[in-house]
Amino acid sequence: MDFNGITRNALSVNADVDYKTVSRYYKNEDVQNVDLNLLAKFCYCMDCDLQDIMRYIPPNKK
Repeated sequence: MDFNGITRNALSVNADVDYKTVSRYYKNEDVQNVDLNLLAKFCYCMDCDLQDIMRYIPPNKK
């Protein structure tokens, strides 16, 4: 979002997604399950690829 100069509010309106949901993803707060349809909307609105908005962080090995 920062790279594309789009605000959470603008993304919320353009993707037709509740602002609180966009904000949770933006802040990485309380996202237990990833909604692929939601991520597809985000990518479409920001004209980016999935790897531009997500990254895999492996769990700590014990």
